[in-house]
Amino acid sequence: MYKTILKLADAKKKIRVAVLDDEQDAVEHLVDFIRLTDDFELVFTANNPREMLARLKKDAVDVLFLDMEMPGMHGMKFIPQLNFLKTVNPLIADLQVVVCTAHEHFARESFDRKVTDYLTKPIYFDRYIEAVAEVKKRLLPLGLNYLDRNNHCLLVYGQRGLEIARLNYDEIIYVEANDDKTWLWISQTEYFETYEKISEVLLRLPKANFVRVHRSYAISLNHFKQIISVTGSKDKRIQLAGTDTGIPIGAKDKYPLFEQWLGENAIRGKKVSTIALRE
Repeated sequence: MYKTILKLADAKKKIRVAVLDDEQDAVEHLVDFIRLTDDFELVFTANNPREMLARLKKDAVDVLFLDMEMPGMHGMKFIPQLNFLKTVNPLIADLQVVVCTAHEHFARESFDRKVTDYLTKPIYFDRYIEAVAEVKKRLLPLGLNYLDRNNHCLLVYGQRGLEIARLNYDEIIYVEANDDKTWLWISQTEYFETYEKISEVLLRLPKANFVRVHRSYAISLNHFKQIISVTGSKDKRIQLAGTDTGIPIGAKDKYPLFEQWLGENAIRGKKVSTIALRE
């Protein structure tokens, strides 16, 4: 078994995100987008403005997606209170506000109050991504990763920190949790080990390709081959290109992104060999 220490930079910025909307369907719509957004980490959601203010008094948040018309407190009354909280809670000092509303007529006043962006419902993913780009521009340093996404990778340090090798995302077949460590498998017999939990490692990997399928496993969708049944059992396993290891699938509805991906790409049919047909 080949094993190398993987050092992940502590300076990696995770953007902490909160959502406030009195309609739960609207919250879930944004949460689906946030789960697919690299560098974003959803920390909490709320349907009540006062509940959100209570959380923002003490918690660290970098981005708030804010509805306007809510019972109890309108968004235009919420923003001034938010600006006051910024002065007393240093953990939200750089908080970026993205307004999400069904009405356009709050736009001018919102930008007068220095919001980052203004999205009108229904919110589509391409417009959401534009807002995300503006948020990252304001929060993240202008490094090489920001200028060109091809520069994103993991850097592998040797035991003494003297040797450095590049690990591209497309080399990783699957990710496995091992207690408080995480193994990133690149072949049947080789993996890189990092001293971070799998949840932390997944924040660093492209969310459009790496998806969790089990409490202890996440797979690269680029390596996905098929799902097969285990002989003599009701269990199923995922087969991946580059390894013979069968990856277990967690309980139904616990990993909705993977199930959604399967459903969106499903088509009925079968594989046919032309050699068999000739015989």
